[in-house]
Amino acid sequence: MSQSAHKQDKLFPLGLVFLLDVLLTAFSFVVSYALCSLILPDINSHKMLLQLPIVVAISSMIFLFIGIYKGFVKTDRLREVYSIFNAICLANVLTIVLIVINGKLIMEKDLMVPLSIIVVHSILSFTALVASRWLYKRIIFHLKKTYKHATNAILFVNGALDEGTQKRMKELFAEHSMDLDRIVSIKTELDAFKPKAGKNHGLILVSKDAAKNHQQFHGLVSKMAKTSIPIKIVDKDTNELSNTDTMSALAVKPYTLSDLFPSQLTFDLGAYNTKLTGKTILITGAGGCIGSAFSKELYRSGIKATLILLDHSESALNRIYGFMSNSSMLTCVPKLVDVKDKKSLQEIFSKYDPDYVLHAAGNNVPESLDSQTNKVIQENVMATKLVADVAQAHKVERFVFCSSSEAVLPRTTLEVCKRLSEIYLETLHVGKEGMKVFSVRLPRVFESDSSATKYIENQIRFDKPIDRALFFEEETFCNAVDVAKVLVMVFSESTLNLNEGTLQLSVGVQTQISQLAKAIYHHLTISGANQGTTLKFENEFKFKTAGVTKTTTGEIEALPITSIASSETGRSRTEIQQKIENICLNVLFGNDDYSPIFDLVDTFGDGQWQNLYKLHLESKTPNKIIKLQSH
Repeated sequence: MSQSAHKQDKLFPLGLVFLLDVLLTAFSFVVSYALCSLILPDINSHKMLLQLPIVVAISSMIFLFIGIYKGFVKTDRLREVYSIFNAICLANVLTIVLIVINGKLIMEKDLMVPLSIIVVHSILSFTALVASRWLYKRIIFHLKKTYKHATNAILFVNGALDEGTQKRMKELFAEHSMDLDRIVSIKTELDAFKPKAGKNHGLILVSKDAAKNHQQFHGLVSKMAKTSIPIKIVDKDTNELSNTDTMSALAVKPYTLSDLFPSQLTFDLGAYNTKLTGKTILITGAGGCIGSAFSKELYRSGIKATLILLDHSESALNRIYGFMSNSSMLTCVPKLVDVKDKKSLQEIFSKYDPDYVLHAAGNNVPESLDSQTNKVIQENVMATKLVADVAQAHKVERFVFCSSSEAVLPRTTLEVCKRLSEIYLETLHVGKEGMKVFSVRLPRVFESDSSATKYIENQIRFDKPIDRALFFEEETFCNAVDVAKVLVMVFSESTLNLNEGTLQLSVGVQTQISQLAKAIYHHLTISGANQGTTLKFENEFKFKTAGVTKTTTGEIEALPITSIASSETGRSRTEIQQKIENICLNVLFGNDDYSPIFDLVDTFGDGQWQNLYKLHLESKTPNKIIKLQSH
């Protein structure tokens, strides 16, 4: 039996099935005697009462031994019917053996069951057991359907449906114990929809294609924030649900946060994966969100390559190595190392001689602590410089750095660090024969531990307000799987005609932070993780939406990467490298002189660094980082 069928069968009372088996066997024996006594006059039916307890005892023992009562036999499953046949045959063989023993040793004629009775009883009992199981199934299903209360539900689909289609669809869901109160178009009727928990529905269903309408689906989930009504995704598109004649099965699953930001890239990466075959790829931050997603994408592609997995977190490194070690095609070497340790980096590069480097390491420290600013610069700018310098010295073919789309107008220390790293990496371009360097600007990856989704989730769990001043009113989030696919493409850039330098990833889903917070709150409510907590906000959105790089939504079949012109700092390559060196030395020795930063970056988004830059222009003196204040 299938697993689902097996679980269903266990719902039936085993004792009742066993009792029916025994009673039908006894009844079949009585009928066998009656039929044979009519045909064969020499058979004495008065012996039946003495033989019946023995036959019932033997059958009961065999049924218990084989366990046919444990399943619920379906007549279209030959294996289960065959088990009944075996049980009947074994019981009658044992009966014959006892008759022979009785004839040889005991000589009790009243216990001698005629062979004709045994043959007829075998046929009747087998037929009775199989038929009774079929009838039993029908009765039980009818009772469950009659007395079990079906779940009232509302189904959201991708477009308007005519009355006939809606009627057929309701009948389909009724067969799965779900009564559809209404069928609603998520495109045109969502605004007028008002959820009423416990009154007219207890379940929200969303067709698979309706869930891909990101803005509408986010809006639906946020509307459900203050209810405990579960939302589930149907495994069929609207068109498939409409064609009920060909519908063989229907399955639903609870929605997860992954459904809010699904993978959008639909094209085949086979041609790009072949470019990595036989290469040695070093990945920093391999246990993090992006590093692990990239590694898993290579795992799924089935290419033959060597991965050098670097991370400073032992637990994160063990997780990704444990997953990757199952691959028969990839050779994985885990290394517990801090990428700011130049000596360790040089030893690793010398030993394994990597062809490619993916630099995904970085410490996304919360911006609210001014004492962490130097650490953020160390973990990002200084670490990127060290890894890139060592890679270039060991003649790595391609170096890919994971930057941020917010680096175009940095407003936090982390975003400033991403921009500084981009500027430094641009100075490493030395022509066609040298290391090719790419900085890929990524939208927010919602699975990341430092993303807005994790911050909002933690604030809700601990019943703390969500500070809207930390975000744009709308933010763009993407799936880690899409990021991994794009990085594979960048490493195969010879097929894409991309220029070295900074690249913008144009993939992701834009959503309002308020909607996202409500969706996360609803998700935690359904899972029981935020009992007793409330959804609270503080402050207003401090940053304008216009500062966000707009990205496309929906399934993407075209190339989602665009090249960005190199920065014009008005300084030579050597001068830029010296400025970056000074910034790294300043933070390493605790010097809060950040004026070299403003010599390289002069455009900022609303926030702390824009204010510091204005002070720098006014005073032309070294500046210290001021503490962030909420307004």
